[in-house]
Amino acid sequence: MLTLARRLLLLVLVLAVVGTGVELLLLGHYESTIQWLPLAMVAVALPAIAWRVARRSPASVRVFAGTMVAFALVGLAGLALHFRGNVAFEMEMHPTMKELPLFWEALRGATPTLAPAMMIYTGLLGLIYHILHKSKSDS
Repeated sequence: MLTLARRLLLLVLVLAVVGTGVELLLLGHYESTIQWLPLAMVAVALPAIAWRVARRSPASVRVFAGTMVAFALVGLAGLALHFRGNVAFEMEMHPTMKELPLFWEALRGATPTLAPAMMIYTGLLGLIYHILHKSKSDS
């Protein structure tokens, strides 16, 4: 049963990485250098996942885990960047807006503030997969 759960988790992980990449491409998320970072993480994550599945070498395990941490960190940075951009936009439109109203408007702004959280979830999903496989080899 645990083997099935691991395989399903791997499938969901791959779908999340691919889906994130497709969505970023469809949205044209490549207009500036910083916008390329999530796409670069997708391009790194897919081979890292394939290598981890194909070979359980110490190097593949470390690269996979590091990639998943980086994936989550890029998502965290994206949250901050999207939120900061929305705050700047709202301040330009409504210079007197402050505190809680500004916070809520920034969350609902033109740039989807919470969209980068998908990368955080995906990175965490990869780390759960990593931990489950690690615990398998420990037992």
